[in-house]
Amino acid sequence: IDELVESYEAEARAALDRAFRAESDRDYWKGQFDDIRRRETAGTVASNPIVEFSNEITAEVKGRGKVDGATNRLYGFGRNFLESVAQHGDRYHQKIIKTSADVVMGSPALLKRCDDHPLRSGEGANDPVITRSHDGAEARRCYIESNTPAARRLHYWLLPDNSVELASVNVHDDVSIPE
Repeated sequence: IDELVESYEAEARAALDRAFRAESDRDYWKGQFDDIRRRETAGTVASNPIVEFSNEITAEVKGRGKVDGATNRLYGFGRNFLESVAQHGDRYHQKIIKTSADVVMGSPALLKRCDDHPLRSGEGANDPVITRSHDGAEARRCYIESNTPAARRLHYWLLPDNSVELASVNVHDDVSIPE
């Protein structure tokens, strides 16, 4: 019985932890959207970095026209995504936009071109794929550039509803992904 009690207590703690993280994420995004609404009212929405980056991805997607197999998935940004983009500097900005558009469009040909693949918990091909505990999202990774030292990679979460959350831009050897 003690083992059963401990098991239920552990499950309850994990559920509370997931609920706390979900509430924290909700509050963060509510603040972001409230800020966008305030800027729209003031006529300064273009100065919001999230909106600007999103507009650049949307323009890239529209500029490509019709692409076979494209699903144009819904997308969002992880809490630290734009910060990670800024850390790599303006030199990589357009490449990041293009790869982000590849991911958003979801076309098998585009995803193959950028070597989209699951982000695994180890270096082996049979190691488990990293999944986010609170929503079951699968960690993914693809090329922003290749055949260069410290090549940049885009890390993102593929959610169960097929939407994506762009999580971070990393160098080749950095396989971390922020939750």
